[in-house]
Amino acid sequence: MNEHDLVIDFIKNRLNGRFDILTNAGQSKNFHIGGIFPDVIVREKESKEILFVMEVETESSIATSVGQWKNYKILPGTFYIIVPEEKIGEVKTLVAASGVNAKFGYYIKSKNNEITRVIYE
Repeated sequence: MNEHDLVIDFIKNRLNGRFDILTNAGQSKNFHIGGIFPDVIVREKESKEILFVMEVETESSIATSVGQWKNYKILPGTFYIIVPEEKIGEVKTLVAASGVNAKFGYYIKSKNNEITRVIYE
């Protein structure tokens, strides 16, 4: 499994149970909101209200994703961009320059590249 999908899986496993979690890992297009396919959709369990919409970016995908992030402004819920810990400053600068309304999270990897934590700001 690639890093992107490992992070999606980590988020799903951590939040599952408290929330209804829908994912679009890899190139899959299983769940959408108005034709947009976020990596992670977090819904309230009973009402199914969309609480959070998340896009996971790896070091190599950040620069090419700003245009995609702009589409998320029409979606319900809070939009989170999840990136490697060392890239959080760069992403905040890109988001500020682009006018995208987002919150941020970052993931931490162990020395053997396992995802160990996701921190939400």
